Amino acid sequence: MPDETELTEGGAGEPRWDEGALDAVSSPDALFRALANRTRRRVLGYLLERKDATFEELVDILTGWVASEGVVVGPDERRQLKIRLYHHHLPLLADSGLVAYDREEMEIRLETVPEDVAELIRFSTRFERPPASG
Repeated sequence: MPDETELTEGGAGEPRWDEGALDAVSSPDALFRALANRTRRRVLGYLLERKDATFEELVDILTGWVASEGVVVGPDERRQLKIRLYHHHLPLLADSGLVAYDREEMEIRLETVPEDVAELIRFSTRFERPPASG
């Protein structure tokens, strides 16, 4: 089985990442684990555009996104979203090296990511846009 270096080097005609593309994340597995969930993709996509957000701002954005899909988001669903975001999604994103998460100040900031990683985030969120109204 090839090691990580062989997997990222690519062969003839294959796309190749810049040498430091994965330096911003703890590992390729951590990057893809972060992108494997819709909530985390949406958080990363939002932060890619805004760079930082408060916890409540992210909850509002995510709640609105779910509601735009026709799902009723009542107080219980919002509370569950907050719990999952606080205890699971944001810590996983912080562990991956993609975001800085200050639990005391309740602020989240996108870490500096190479353009290759930013493009991967953009690609992963391309199909996560809420439906157009009209």
